Amino acid sequence: AHRYGIFDADSIHGAIVSDPMQAEKGALHLPVSPEASVPPWYSRSFAQKLGEAAAVLPGFVVFTEEDAVVALNQLKGDGYSARFKKLPESQTRGQYPVQTPDQLQEIIHKDLATFLECGAVIEAGLQDFTEIDLGYVRMDGEDYSWIGAPVNEPRFQTELTVVRGDFGALAAHLSNPNELLALRQAQTVFDTYGWSGAVIGRAVFDVLQGNVTDNTFVSGVVDPSLRIGGSTPAELRAIEALREFPDITKVHTCVASDSTHSPEYKENGYEVFAHNPARDIYVKVIAA
Repeated sequence: AHRYGIFDADSIHGAIVSDPMQAEKGALHLPVSPEASVPPWYSRSFAQKLGEAAAVLPGFVVFTEEDAVVALNQLKGDGYSARFKKLPESQTRGQYPVQTPDQLQEIIHKDLATFLECGAVIEAGLQDFTEIDLGYVRMDGEDYSWIGAPVNEPRFQTELTVVRGDFGALAAHLSNPNELLALRQAQTVFDTYGWSGAVIGRAVFDVLQGNVTDNTFVSGVVDPSLRIGGSTPAELRAIEALREFPDITKVHTCVASDSTHSPEYKENGYEVFAHNPARDIYVKVIAA
């Protein structure tokens, strides 16, 4: 990072970590036992802190087929359904509900080489879940944070509420108990990255909340994103508005992705943030 002039959070719209895999969801979970095989990049103490703080969903990171079966059986024994999450993947790519060891091994063998190199997460499956995204941006010496959620109608889009300040400042704008819980869990993961030596200029933490098989409510961070991402256009527009109008305290923005090149977004006040033959990215300031 220093070779490219990156020394602190103001130097990067992303993060500096010890290994790229440390920025993946596999870093969040403990293995099935202290004796389980793990690669050099993996930090047990990092995952231990998150587990002790109940910042993540019940689950395990696994790097062998044997440990994957142990993880599945342990989750089922604890009353959870299970979901296999391939590494390194983001959003819902490479994710499968899994019920039996045979089914699990079939999924692993679809891409055995990647599994043996990167591992996978076996995590509790949720029913009727809600996603809450928490974001942090450091720009020109100032902190900004936001809460958002994906909205899939009429097409994929994400709505954000962006404020000045860090996650502590964002908390002052929230009253919903589930949102405050998600924020505390995201703050824990953020702080633990700092404890590990990571330098963060931009991060998003996806939190899932829902019920498990016995209708018990659970909540936890499922995926960190320590890089430029799909919400970045909305973040930038919100930050521009906060800087242009010092008296406002928060900005609501929306970013949309459309592969059909439909005129409806422009007709509804969106501006084109990026255009290419495969997909258009639109952004809109909804309210301030």
